[in-house]
Amino acid sequence: MGKYKFLEHTADEKIAIEANTYADAFATAVEAMHEILLGKEQKVEPIFEKEIVLENKKITTLLYDFINEFILYFDEEDLVLPHVEEITIEF
Repeated sequence: MGKYKFLEHTADEKIAIEANTYADAFATAVEAMHEILLGKEQKVEPIFEKEIVLENKKITTLLYDFINEFILYFDEEDLVLPHVEEITIEF
C-alpha cells in the first residue's frame, strides 16, 4: 500500500499519493477517502463486498471515476467501503 497526505486547498480536499503501482495508488486513494468521510480514528468492519468495474482510456480519469463510485455509495446508500481487497487495472 502506498502513502497519502493531505495538502492545503481552499475549497475541497487535496491529496498527494505515493505508490509503486496504479493498483496501490487506487487502494491508497480509497484509504484517504475513508479518512475524509469518517475521520482517521473511525474504523469500519467490512460486512460484504462490492465489485466495481469501470472502463476508461486515461488513468487519471479512471481514478476519478473510481473515487466517484465510493462517493456515490456513501451519498446514496450510506455505505462506506473502507478498503480494497483486490484491484486489477488493465490497459
